[in-house]
Amino acid sequence: MRIGVLASGNGTLLEAMLDAGLPVHLVLFDRPCAAAAVADRASLPTAFVERTSFGDAFDRRAYTARVIEALAEERIDL
Repeated sequence: MRIGVLASGNGTLLEAMLDAGLPVHLVLFDRPCAAAAVADRASLPTAFVERTSFGDAFDRRAYTARVIEALAEERIDL
């Protein structure tokens, strides 16, 4: 199973997943964050799918499609 982790914070949950031996194969970010350093230290591939809008104009369907595309490119199962 190939796991993708969506991260936007300090990376404490990512660290816990790695410490538990989960097969993380991708870390995806929507903004620059400290979790990127955790991914780098673990030599994990990363993807940056920036969320540029947080207001009423946010197109959730379009953003979700971009996230799904990034996950599919890395053959992420979960």
